[in-house]
Amino acid sequence: MSSPDQLPERFYDNDQVLAEDGRIFRVIGNVSSSDSFIGFNLYRPDPDGTRSFRGQPYTRNRVEDPPRPYDDALEAYGVVSRDTVVEHFDALRAAQDGSASFRGTVWHDLYEGLVELFGKDSVGALGSALPGLHLNNDGRVRNDVDFFVEGLQNIPVLAAHLTKLRQRFGFTEYAPEVEAKIRRGWEQVFTNPDNSYDKVMQRRWSGMQIQLAGQTVLNTFRFRDTNVVTPLDIVARDRVIDKNVAVSGVATDAAKSNLWPRSFTLDSDRGVLPVHFLWWKFCSPVREEDEVTLRGDIVDVEGQEALRITNYKDHSIHIHS
Repeated sequence: MSSPDQLPERFYDNDQVLAEDGRIFRVIGNVSSSDSFIGFNLYRPDPDGTRSFRGQPYTRNRVEDPPRPYDDALEAYGVVSRDTVVEHFDALRAAQDGSASFRGTVWHDLYEGLVELFGKDSVGALGSALPGLHLNNDGRVRNDVDFFVEGLQNIPVLAAHLTKLRQRFGFTEYAPEVEAKIRRGWEQVFTNPDNSYDKVMQRRWSGMQIQLAGQTVLNTFRFRDTNVVTPLDIVARDRVIDKNVAVSGVATDAAKSNLWPRSFTLDSDRGVLPVHFLWWKFCSPVREEDEVTLRGDIVDVEGQEALRITNYKDHSIHIHS
């Protein structure tokens, strides 16, 4: 945590900040600006809220859980002024300093296993663990603790060690019935029937499940690379050049589709296009050299044409491979 006079020069993806009005924003991506950032209001004060932040009830805002609150991701994500921030929650420090809060659970064991593999400066927490909203009133973990690994270079490392990590701590891959339930949820949110739900599920390689107290708990590893800069333009509504168009081609630079916002490059019938993909639940939607047809908006991102996928009704990802 940090006070207003101790704020870092930049915020990074997965960090969170407390605003003057009590709202807690998740930082989206790694923008170069020192004046603003892309944010999502993850938690807000609510007298009927079931979570507690410093003695006050809070509610979590949801984007991609049915029933879907928005038709377009751009309604949830936007540019936030740094001047509104009164406190910063660093995602790496939240794991390092906050791991004692989930000591004695499988989540602490998992964190220690990740630190053994990558080092403490490359393993962070995300979600409710940053501001301390991951605990029930009795001090126990509400559901799970989510972790991310820093650096694109560590994606293949985790992939190589994932099976052993799962086995060591009692996790398994998603069961078929779990995948089917996730798919049904996707169909209620990403409603364009051209979406290749099954093939996107096949590419969701870092998910796992565990049985705790008779409940199936799902967990997915995420990734961040602070060297990958996120343009503010990707959430600008006035940058549309060509709306709701289908573009076919081959996906490259697919490792970045593990980051947030998702991104990759499409060698397409419209030229080489950067793709900015603002659907959180599609964790790693493409593999290298996938042949795809994408439907989205052609937008101007820092003077270059790019394809932006945000609309839950109109946009889609169809994988031919």
